[in-house]
Amino acid sequence: MTVYADIAFIFNFAMDLLALKLAAKLMKWHPPSKRLWLAATLAALYATGIYWLPAFLFSLPAKACFGLLVACLAFTPVGKGALLRAWGFTLLANILLSGLAELAFALGGGVAPTVPFWLVWGTAVAALPAYSLWVRLRPPRSHVPLVVTFAEGTCRFDAFVDSGCLLTHPDTGLPAVIISQDRLPFTPQTPLRVPYTTVEGGGELPALLPLYACVGGRQVHICVALCQGNTPTVVPARIVAEI
Repeated sequence: MTVYADIAFIFNFAMDLLALKLAAKLMKWHPPSKRLWLAATLAALYATGIYWLPAFLFSLPAKACFGLLVACLAFTPVGKGALLRAWGFTLLANILLSGLAELAFALGGGVAPTVPFWLVWGTAVAALPAYSLWVRLRPPRSHVPLVVTFAEGTCRFDAFVDSGCLLTHPDTGLPAVIISQDRLPFTPQTPLRVPYTTVEGGGELPALLPLYACVGGRQVHICVALCQGNTPTVVPARIVAEI
């Protein structure tokens, strides 16, 4: 049978890009499109290489490691737990799309998939409502990992979830997390201001918009308000409730 590498690459690229977009949708993440395209290109090159690369590169352990590499390329910077979740959702999306492709192939007169394949596909389908139910029933979290990328670099924090934190940037409407400036290894530029009110009065906190922010393994759009002193990092509970 003649195999055309360009057609195989295009087909695999389209499937991998769709799988990555589906995984991002399931996790409610919004990674940059260029990262998804780059990861899909790498995955398509790997899949096309099955016709001329050594067979050991396509063993189950090798595929698992390469899948983790693709997830890392598409969805970082996030924490280790979030990266493993992204890897799992990418695998789940690939199984779902493969099942649909096999079904279309069988309806078109091709060979029907085997029973073990459908068992794996059915398990993947059942995992979606199971995960949704787990998210709804899990106990509230008091702390979540926070990853924030500025022009000067990326910082990671163990943030306290505060239901009383209602700070919002007045111009953009973005919720604000509070980070002590003393916890940053650099001094960022703070062109924005976020108003606050306490029992002792009110004022404004210097603030800025990060290049990237991830709370609990999910990308979020936030404003970062900076305070003085060795105070804990605070994340509004309304952000965590959406994760």
